[in-house]
Amino acid sequence: MRLDASVVRCQLMSDLTLICQHFVPDICNHRLRFGVPQKVTKLDNYRSVAAFSPDNIFGYIRWQRNQYGTTIWRLVIAKTVQHGRIQKYAGILPGAHILVNVSGVNAVKQALTRLDYWEIQAGGELLNIPETRWRHFQNGIIIRSAPRPVRSDEIELHAAFKRLNP
Repeated sequence: MRLDASVVRCQLMSDLTLICQHFVPDICNHRLRFGVPQKVTKLDNYRSVAAFSPDNIFGYIRWQRNQYGTTIWRLVIAKTVQHGRIQKYAGILPGAHILVNVSGVNAVKQALTRLDYWEIQAGGELLNIPETRWRHFQNGIIIRSAPRPVRSDEIELHAAFKRLNP
């Protein structure tokens, strides 16, 4: 996906992380699964760019197919960062700290099922899940274990920490 020069220039002059969203029916679907962007800019009927400020966690799905079937299906859960080490990832500019990286049809389906399970436990807000729990999420997918429930005290403690450290 090519971005307009004005969008790229805006990103270069700020600490924002840009997420490219692109939807063409039966061709590609690159979208946010969760997260609250600071701003969303619609480029045309098929494309938009979501801008996140530093220290935000979001889920991003990339799905693409050709005449033979699905070619790409990935789920990434990442944290935007202001400085330091970032990992490059398609559709995320300039990059982010990747917490979970899942690819392949079966693995992504399993991950999406786990996300739905955690979302119910977190009261509909995956943003309240502590960053450390995303590592458990990734490891559970790798070893194909049953998802561990997120305890409510973990969510409350993380929410309190976020309030004290904005």
